[in-house]
Amino acid sequence: MIELLMGDDYPRRYPLLDQESRNKLPKLYENEDKGLDAHALVKFFTPDSNWTWYASEFDGDDLFFGLVVGHEIELGYFSLSELEQAKGALGLPIERDLHFEPCILKELMETHRKERGEDLSEKVIAKQLIEKLSRLAEKLTVWDKRITDIAAIGDLNNSLPPREDPLQLLCTFSPTPTSDSEGYFSIANLMVRADNENLYESLGITRSIDLGFRMGNKVFLPNGFSAIPPNVETKVWPRDNEQQHAG
Repeated sequence: MIELLMGDDYPRRYPLLDQESRNKLPKLYENEDKGLDAHALVKFFTPDSNWTWYASEFDGDDLFFGLVVGHEIELGYFSLSELEQAKGALGLPIERDLHFEPCILKELMETHRKERGEDLSEKVIAKQLIEKLSRLAEKLTVWDKRITDIAAIGDLNNSLPPREDPLQLLCTFSPTPTSDSEGYFSIANLMVRADNENLYESLGITRSIDLGFRMGNKVFLPNGFSAIPPNVETKVWPRDNEQQHAG
């Protein structure tokens, strides 16, 4: 019965990702400056559930970047090998939409969110981003238990920086580093581990992150940049009822 409903292509008799699709997908990070204005060129879906993946970039081997529509609707990374092995609720394999026409990621996101009746306001997007940053911060504090506080520069609740600008996070250590070189060494260890464990990808964080630290009456950011503490910050960790405070 299932074979009759699915037609001649069940079970899938074609490659999930054909050579033509491989050739037309931009390399990973090639569309980074476009953000949500990049085009999704390939669509994958589960015939027996509501999961959909739109690919806008591909590393040429296994890793895609694009829009993932599942429990949430968000940009993120997903792998070809996982799609090839995954099954839907009725055990059906994931398919590639052979008739999909390229579409801007932002339009796809808006369409799916409207279908679910979700709020598309910037405040909602900001809240989702802060939640992801909180999970990131929580992981960093597990790796380095000297961290007592992590905050983002600026009021993310009310105004997100442009996508091309990195999000700047500041760590507070206790005890405070005795020198800027000690602080940078601690930050470098955290950043290397985050990259090695694909932490940003696993949390669905697609924005660039600049990780810095406080020492005395200054804050230190990558490339040796130091400055006075910002006037406004957004508390990322520990989480409490007062997310934003004046510095």
